[in-house]
Amino acid sequence: MPKKIFKNTIVSLRLRPTALFSFVASLAAAVAPTKAAGVESRSPASLNATDSTKDSFRLTFALGSPRRFATRFNKETRTLELRVSPAKADEFKSSAYFDTRYVRRVVVQEKGGDVILSLQLKNAPVGWVVATKDSPWRIVLDIWRVGPSRPESLEEAWDWQEDAYSSLESSHPATPHHTQGAVAPQPDSPVDVPSLEGSNANTSQTAASGAPSEKANSSDTAQPSDQRSAQGRKTPNDALFPKNFGALERKLGPSPEKLSTLQRLAGASLGRDDEFEKLQTLARELHVTGDDAGSLATYRKLAVLSERRFLEQDSNLWSAGESAYLVRNFDAAEDYFRALALRHPSSALTSQAKLRLLDMELLTDENEIDKGRPSKRYADEYARIAASEASTSSAKIAASLRLLAKKIESAQDNADDETIATANLYSRTFDTCVTSDRVTFEMQNSCAYILTRTAISKSDVLSADGALLKFKNAWPKDARAAELEKKVQLMVQSFLEESLRTRTWDAWVSFERKARPALFEFTLKNPELTFARADAFDTVGDSARSLQLYEVFWQTSAASPRRDEAAARGALLAAKLREGRRVETNLRRLQESATRRATGLNDKSVAALRELTMPPNGNARALSLLLDEMRYGRYVERELAALLRFASMLRRSPSVDAVFEKILQAPLKGAEETAQVEAAIMGYANDLRDSGRLQKSAEMFMAVAGLAQGGKRAEAAYKAGIVFARSGQIEKAKASWQAAASDLSDKRYSNLAAERLERLR
Repeated sequence: MPKKIFKNTIVSLRLRPTALFSFVASLAAAVAPTKAAGVESRSPASLNATDSTKDSFRLTFALGSPRRFATRFNKETRTLELRVSPAKADEFKSSAYFDTRYVRRVVVQEKGGDVILSLQLKNAPVGWVVATKDSPWRIVLDIWRVGPSRPESLEEAWDWQEDAYSSLESSHPATPHHTQGAVAPQPDSPVDVPSLEGSNANTSQTAASGAPSEKANSSDTAQPSDQRSAQGRKTPNDALFPKNFGALERKLGPSPEKLSTLQRLAGASLGRDDEFEKLQTLARELHVTGDDAGSLATYRKLAVLSERRFLEQDSNLWSAGESAYLVRNFDAAEDYFRALALRHPSSALTSQAKLRLLDMELLTDENEIDKGRPSKRYADEYARIAASEASTSSAKIAASLRLLAKKIESAQDNADDETIATANLYSRTFDTCVTSDRVTFEMQNSCAYILTRTAISKSDVLSADGALLKFKNAWPKDARAAELEKKVQLMVQSFLEESLRTRTWDAWVSFERKARPALFEFTLKNPELTFARADAFDTVGDSARSLQLYEVFWQTSAASPRRDEAAARGALLAAKLREGRRVETNLRRLQESATRRATGLNDKSVAALRELTMPPNGNARALSLLLDEMRYGRYVERELAALLRFASMLRRSPSVDAVFEKILQAPLKGAEETAQVEAAIMGYANDLRDSGRLQKSAEMFMAVAGLAQGGKRAEAAYKAGIVFARSGQIEKAKASWQAAASDLSDKRYSNLAAERLERLR
């Protein structure tokens, strides 16, 4: 190529004449044999035949007609760039096959009728030359080893490599070639950077692979040079993307007016000194509003404008990497994050970059089945990030969630002590997470859940319920709240059962008075627990609450002696509260109970009924129920005073006979009891006489006459004789009067009896 034409080619393509191949080298390579378009392992003419296939390879592009071309070499990223004009990307398909001993990756990009072929060379001592051949006209690229290779350092291996493959991911929408994991450009791209030919002549641009790919949203056609489906990272699909592995910071709602303004300003600044600043402002706005694809594309354009300025700011690298991560472009994200860690090791964002690198390694590790519960190797790394003082709060929160979120969620009922202890270590981090206005809602939800779960495990019942209420109010749609509710209910049930076992109700009653009523709704499904609660309040003297629970128990339980007991004790409590209607309601329930008639009442029911019969209550229905128990022999009243009270309440009623039978059988302990019994039986005998039951009346009179310490023996014997005489039993009447006449303790009735005997003579 003539020197003038070559110079004009450089100027027209606006490429810096950096490391251009020499004209002498071109002539030297011109004598090298070539083949048709394809890949050859041939050395230049200077190499001998024995090393021709071992230490070199050749790329040949048969173009048919002469073209203009220029080359440049970027030393920083070791990228050799060949620009051919005019040309189409389809003419360089052979570049998809290259020698991986010398080339890391190849990118073919078509724009504005030109084709840019970028070869990123590996860190090995190689020489290269570009030449042309005729018949047919073709471009020949030879690369050969010039010395022994040396191992790459970590920085050299991971230094800025983004552009070498990023252009693969930013092709025209109509282009069918896409690399796995690439980001498809959006039709409504926020700003379109013009082609190199349309830029200002003074604008400095780099085409090396050290910067992110040129014009991710332009109309250039990118051909996949290395099939990354075979060599690149395998990106997990959405189904395998665990919770809390999303964005680290909360995204703001998009503002169409603000975005439109920033787009307009960025478009108007093209070719001016403030172009980089305007585009950077737009990229940041896209990132914080959640347009990750647009943000990534715009950051790539920033790198095209000025790689140096792009790499100087850690926030650019972080935002670009985070956007690539969120759109599942892990290869691009990894390069951004590694560049951030290497170029800005003291930056606070470096901790977040390391976190993301570890996330991507975990997510693409096929040996890790449950990504939400990382193995010890990953867990140790997350623990280091969470404990490091250099880590940002976002990195600490995310790392802590990686360690604990899935463990806590998968152990609803039986979270082991070690997990709870670990959660307590990070409690300050989770507190910060819950109150932060930068953390995503998803992460805040997980933090709040972990705090609540640990609080339930280590707190008393009342504090645990308070933590649960706080969580439910903050996250009302979280389905896990139901599981936490069950956990608290189990604690309440355990507390109630322990109180029931020890019969110590003070602590329980104090708790129930402070706790919310809804916490005890589960006891309605277990009537025995409801009865225990009623018994607790009855024990401490809270009659109103106890009565309410006894009535609830009666309504929710099946027929049983315990149900009858609830009615009896409820009636007694209602009497104490002076609620006569509720007393009668409960006694009527007891009276109609089939269980009572079949099996009788238990001791507590009888005790409640007995107390209802005593002053000041004196309830006749309760006494009737008590007498039924006495009649069937299921209850024996051994207290004479109670029997006498029953007799007084039942005077002149048929039920009183059973009471006096018990009175007659009761042992008398003194003169006072004897006098009380004499008076009661005498009154009962008189009632029997007046009602016409003469035989029964006479028997009662004779019973009094037979009392050893009685003071009314003569009177009773005299009246028994009169009753016998009225019934026609003259002989019995004589015997009674004789007994009365012989009892000189009461001269009045003794003399009357003697007079009766005289008349019969």
